[in-house]
Amino acid sequence: MDSPEKPELTLRQMGDAYMEQVTKLFLENAVRYEKQAALLYENGVLLVPVNSTLVKYYFDGIGIGSKVSHDQGKNFSECLSWHELGTSKVDNVENIKWHFAGSEASSTI
Repeated sequence: MDSPEKPELTLRQMGDAYMEQVTKLFLENAVRYEKQAALLYENGVLLVPVNSTLVKYYFDGIGIGSKVSHDQGKNFSECLSWHELGTSKVDNVENIKWHFAGSEASSTI
């Protein structure tokens, strides 16, 4: 008797799972993300270990970007993601916190 195959996740299911993970991380790490955002604003660059990777965040005055290293910071990927920020620092800190959650979710999936 043939065993039934496990159905593959649809694109929508994968997107839903990703967004659930982002939201979970955002809520669980809000205080840490707030501190990281302040450091990023102050220094322009922030290195954060996430699982077995190192994420490099950078603020260029227009937006926030991130790159990933799988070799302890010797080499970083091209821009993993970049988000344009507005003129309100309060709104930008909130957006940066979501960016942190998104990049951490991406590295765990």
